[in-house]
Amino acid sequence: MKFLSKFQRRAFPTKSKKIAIIRLGAVASLSVVMVLSGCSLPDFNSKNPDASEEKEASGQSETIAGPLLKQQAGEGDANSYGSVQVFDGCSVIPIKTLTDLGLNYTEQSTVTAAYLAESVPPDRAIERATPFDGVGKCIYNFGEDLVAVDVLQPPFNEERELESRMGRPERQGAELRTEQGMQVAVWQDEEEPVKWQFIIGKQDLVIDGYTKLEQSKYGKRTPEQVANAIAKQAMANISKEPIAPIQHQYDAPYDDVPDPCEVVSAEAFQQSYGEPASGYVEATYYAGDAEFKPDKGPMISRTETSCRRSNLVPSGSIGDGYQSVKVDFTIYREDEWGKYGDWPCDPKGSASSLTQPIALDMKVGDGAVCLTSTGTGNKSLNFRVGKTAVEMTNWQTQDAADPQQLAQKLEPLAQSIAENLK
Repeated sequence: MKFLSKFQRRAFPTKSKKIAIIRLGAVASLSVVMVLSGCSLPDFNSKNPDASEEKEASGQSETIAGPLLKQQAGEGDANSYGSVQVFDGCSVIPIKTLTDLGLNYTEQSTVTAAYLAESVPPDRAIERATPFDGVGKCIYNFGEDLVAVDVLQPPFNEERELESRMGRPERQGAELRTEQGMQVAVWQDEEEPVKWQFIIGKQDLVIDGYTKLEQSKYGKRTPEQVANAIAKQAMANISKEPIAPIQHQYDAPYDDVPDPCEVVSAEAFQQSYGEPASGYVEATYYAGDAEFKPDKGPMISRTETSCRRSNLVPSGSIGDGYQSVKVDFTIYREDEWGKYGDWPCDPKGSASSLTQPIALDMKVGDGAVCLTSTGTGNKSLNFRVGKTAVEMTNWQTQDAADPQQLAQKLEPLAQSIAENLK
């Protein structure tokens, strides 16, 4: 498996002179590739039987086949928003449900989970007017196949948003039926037949599901049968009491990787942004091991996670006063490979013409510290702790106008992250 860091989605070395762009969307799907001239990448399709021996002799890594990311049931009670215990999207539809139905979970899969990492007390539980986010969200990108579920509950979501979601089947020509005391609809997209949607509603709860099923058969099941089975399992899980958010953990050799949103703690967010974190986080996990070729060095392996935290405002990310930070973690498989995580700050690196690194006289972690351009008018703070490279991106692009002021704003959070990674 091969995936690219956020920087490499903008540029990575190859013999080709062609230029394109890679962007990672909400469901972690790749669109186009940006390539700059430089040193060559290996032939990943080579069938040379001596390839493994050559890699071993040169210090290069062998990637590990199969997914290393696992899910485990959360510990303790469900988190609350105000006085309401909330459902966790990945617990409503876990990976096992999908693999039991024949979907192919591989090392190239990604999982994105948005959930309440901490309970929000009643005096801070404001109603959110944004239609974009439920109180729990889970997105599984299995390559060709994709499954997403959105959990909506008041007071996090307005009642009118729940009503709007429940009205969508009728607007799209589908029918709601009553089953197990819940309203449910499963229907096929008229314009894109590989897409199936489902809605489940009961008192003060809506489950809004979306699937993209590219195969004609999943074992003996048709896509329609798979979509209905996913909806049925979701109904079974919400018929029980809410449980704590599902935990995502890696098997060896990444079993020491902490959860990204525990590293980016609520306390650390408040230190940099001067107000409490919302408790609502968004984490992304790459399922497996991936190859990476640094400018100077052998082919090595790594995985990636990320976490986004924000403050709590009524209109979410579209509201005044919204502040947010996204932190990307690149974890190299071996400790000795960690030094390659300093490459974003290399002023002579192959990506430097795009990232335009600005060295900072700041001690964070174990390597170089710098600001780099994101290509969108923003700048990211980069540093490394051991074998983990960290990239922090602030939501407000206007803060990037003064690099030193931006660095000072993010430093308390960066220092806390560095301490949590030790």
